[in-house]
Amino acid sequence: MNYQQLAELFGALANPARLQILFLLVKKPLCVSDLCHCTQRRQAYISQQLMVLRSAGIVEYEKSGWKVCYRLADTWQAEFVRHFFEEHYHNNNLNVTHITFR
Repeated sequence: MNYQQLAELFGALANPARLQILFLLVKKPLCVSDLCHCTQRRQAYISQQLMVLRSAGIVEYEKSGWKVCYRLADTWQAEFVRHFFEEHYHNNNLNVTHITFR
């Protein structure tokens, strides 16, 4: 890991919608339609945010027919995110379904 990679990671995290998506994906893989429902945002917007997270190496996807489901990738970037949210969730007793970042 170098400073450039770390800066790219923090750049990808510097958006409330992307943080909300990641908070949800830490708990379990979700399809785009589920992410839209949970975040109350349009599919096009969610897809844009997922593209940024994919480019940063944080999430990966699996396509099954028309369904596209996302999960945290097996990368140091995703492990960083997982650790952050698991610590935050554990220390603050947060319920992911009640978190909104709008």
